[in-house]
Amino acid sequence: MPILALLLIPSGIATIIFAYLLIYDLISDELKWLGAIPLGIFVGTYLIRKGIYEWWAVKHPPGLAQIERDILEQFFPYYQSLGSDHKRFFEQRLSIFRMQKQFQMRGAEKLPGDIQLLVSARAIQITMGKAFQKEFFPKLGMIILYPRTFITPKINDKIHAVEFEEEEPYASLVLSVNMFIRALKAPHQFYDVCLYGFAKAFKSEYHIHDEDLPIPDRMEFLARLHVLRQFKIGYSLEYTGLPDFELFELASEHFFVFPEAFKGEFPEVYEFLVKTYGQDPLSFSSPDLQDGDGNPALAEEEEDLS
Repeated sequence: MPILALLLIPSGIATIIFAYLLIYDLISDELKWLGAIPLGIFVGTYLIRKGIYEWWAVKHPPGLAQIERDILEQFFPYYQSLGSDHKRFFEQRLSIFRMQKQFQMRGAEKLPGDIQLLVSARAIQITMGKAFQKEFFPKLGMIILYPRTFITPKINDKIHAVEFEEEEPYASLVLSVNMFIRALKAPHQFYDVCLYGFAKAFKSEYHIHDEDLPIPDRMEFLARLHVLRQFKIGYSLEYTGLPDFELFELASEHFFVFPEAFKGEFPEVYEFLVKTYGQDPLSFSSPDLQDGDGNPALAEEEEDLS
């Protein structure tokens, strides 16, 4: 990275020169203290190199490799629908998110790069209608992936596919990879636990409650959601393995995966989510983003990145 090289290389060279002068007593005692300056710059830069790298990457997002863009084009319909400018914004945000978050793969030796990419893409999909931030989901520190459904110390009485742990100072999101892949391949048959999980993180970050949804009857809404996907009543609990129905997360998953059917069935809830997420999956003027004459979120982002 240029900024690290500009700091480390000159200070490192200067430190070596001063060390040589000191060893061979080629510098007067009055000037020996000057050697502490390049040494301090070198050591300080090295110790905070990760923070410097993140700061630089936010200002100059690295973007994605062509093979990664090809994966998104093949497996991520949301990305496919974006125009060229919005794809560039999407890629920049994704590269920043993936750099800032810790990913862990448990129960397998290696974390596949394409899975990490697609999981990160879901996070950026959720936040594309929001203004550019130095960090997306700042309270989310770690994403833990299991090959299959899992149990955890918090929910240990039933295997499940998604879990969001809110603990200070950072939260963690736990996901089942095989359930996520099933949803990518057959969205009519499976819930997208990745979208569901990031909706939980979004709900926490923006202090949203299920009661905020404009629905007159909770149980009727849940029943109609299941009918909309032709799932048996209660399937969402079996699928996620969570102890209770979570309305905002379920509504958000439908909003992004089946927007047309969801809007037809729940127009008021749909409009609430359009305002909440700052985007409309059925708007093809951009497409996908709710930007009218120009999305202010993207305008702020472009200004910040310039």
